[in-house]
This record gives sequence, C-alpha cells and structure tokens, in this order.
Amino acid sequence: MQGLGNMHNQLTGLCERTSRRLIKHGLAGRVVAIKVKFSNFELVSRQLSLPAPVQSAAELERVARHLLTVDFVGSRAVRLLGVSVSGLVNPEGRDVVVPLFTVV
Repeated sequence: MQGLGNMHNQLTGLCERTSRRLIKHGLAGRVVAIKVKFSNFELVSRQLSLPAPVQSAAELERVARHLLTVDFVGSRAVRLLGVSVSGLVNPEGRDVVVPLFTVV
C-alpha cells in the first residue's frame, strides 16, 4: 500500500464500512482516529475530537483524510491502515450504553 493517494483511496472503503456499522447500531462518534502500521511493524495513530458526532461515510472520510498527511506517513512503506470511531453517542449526541457482551 504505497503512496498517500493510494492510502486516501483505501480510506473510502474503510469509512464506508465504519459508517454502515455505526448506522446499523444507531450510533455516531465524537472522535475519529486512524492507525497506520508500517512495514517494520511500527504502529502510529492520530485522532481528532469533533464538536458534533458523525456517522456518515463522507464526514468520516473528510476527517480521516485530514489526519492522514505526508508529514504523518512520510515515504515509509505502509502495511496496514485503519479507521476507528470512539466517543460513541446516538446521532443526536446523547450518551448511550453500549453493552460489552450480548446475551443470546
């Protein structure tokens, strides 16, 4: 996965999957994070706290692209790229209780 442009292209699919999961569970998040694992297995991350919760793929991608910069990645070979959301709330911004385990 070389080049910032290619990684930005990968963000589209990652953000779409993350958005679908948030919407499926009726959640949104106030913190968007990216993680990058380099070929030497070094793992670095960046996150941004937002004033309003997000759940749309477009908004997640906008923030993730803002976080994934040349200064952050440089010219190093990337092995893994990830997007995550935390600070989970409902889409209106109210706190929710997310069960740790689901009883079947």
